[in-house]
Amino acid sequence: MPSTDGESAATAATPARTPAAKAEPIMMKAVAVFPGTPNSMHLGQLAKPSVSDVPDGRGVLVKVLKVGVDGTDKEINAAEYGAAPPGYDFLVTGHESFGRVEAVGPNVTSSRPATTSWRLCAVPDRASTTGSAPTT
Repeated sequence: MPSTDGESAATAATPARTPAAKAEPIMMKAVAVFPGTPNSMHLGQLAKPSVSDVPDGRGVLVKVLKVGVDGTDKEINAAEYGAAPPGYDFLVTGHESFGRVEAVGPNVTSSRPATTSWRLCAVPDRASTTGSAPTT
């Protein structure tokens, strides 16, 4: 059937091109607070990180299997201290964790996929401690 608006049949039959849609990020859940707001602990969602999020090939992606919430998290939930990282309005709590390494960056030598890992993050004015253990 001929076009009535002056377009050729070939042009009218060609679908319009649209930009490719960006893939939706894979989301994960985390226990979080809104710093400075007492009793704001909630289950938040954020994009799953990747090893490339850490510069110089030093990223380690760990699937958390167990997480500890303790007195420090209680104090953070009471808005005694704590700040959201740049670009976020919430702070993920649960600084003691145990998990399985899923991926490592090319410059990581202390961990490898399928091993287990534990982490105890710093509390104010204290050093951070991390470690890994063989898979059992």
